Amino acid sequence: MTTSSPPKDIRTEYGNEYLLWKNWGTKGSFGNLAKRLNHYYSLQISKTNVGHIRNVLEVGFGDGGFMAYARSQEWNITGTESNKRLVEIAKQEGFNAIHSDEFDELENQYFDLVVAFDVLEHVKQEDLGRLLSSIHEKLKIGGALIARFPNGDSPFGLAHQHGDITHVTAIGSGQLVYFAKTCGFEIEFIGGEAEPILGDSVLHFLRMIIFIPVKACLEVVARLLFFPSAKMAFYSSNMVVVLKKRQASPEIALLLCTSCRRAASRVDRNSERDRHPC
Repeated sequence: MTTSSPPKDIRTEYGNEYLLWKNWGTKGSFGNLAKRLNHYYSLQISKTNVGHIRNVLEVGFGDGGFMAYARSQEWNITGTESNKRLVEIAKQEGFNAIHSDEFDELENQYFDLVVAFDVLEHVKQEDLGRLLSSIHEKLKIGGALIARFPNGDSPFGLAHQHGDITHVTAIGSGQLVYFAKTCGFEIEFIGGEAEPILGDSVLHFLRMIIFIPVKACLEVVARLLFFPSAKMAFYSSNMVVVLKKRQASPEIALLLCTSCRRAASRVDRNSERDRHPC
């Protein structure tokens, strides 16, 4: 089966200017794993409930923080990235990294876990189904996708969503549920990101032991007053979702992925017309 290529990341249009703004791609900036970040990734991965993680794919590895975490866990980590400079740096650091345009090279590789931290918001809404369908193809049965993006259900997500010129899609929980189900995923978790209490300073620890219970209380009040029938992480600036690939009959899998395949087909036809306008 031929692996379908995911849609292009909008960040490719900004090149090295974007890296300078993010302070990525400079000497010593790639693959830094602070103590707090290590705890953070552990908390998010615990939500996946994947029994044995060995082979991992990161879509959009950015500054390499998660790549370093995966290496510390002794996982076989492969990363894709739309910026060629970041791919070069990752390879220099000994990581298995490929450019997003080379996604087809992974045709015969399948993964226990796929991560996409701060990626979906860079993809146009009409292409999200195609991206999720491509990831679904690369997961092993029982494998999981974990993704993080600005919380489209909350005004507290606006600062993240509009703080980056390459963010093109605001994603709420309802949209994500639609795309997940039409592409054959089962939703394992959807909600706010877990906040690690432990960090790099005592000040962070003291702040978090106050912040976490206060935030939990505010979430309860917001749900009771404004969203009694909805499950949403109103006070979380980022949303985290875990999608599992379950075993299904070929007939059910074909039915579930119909919408995504049709969307991908429309994108391909539009691209063909753009290349041959006559």
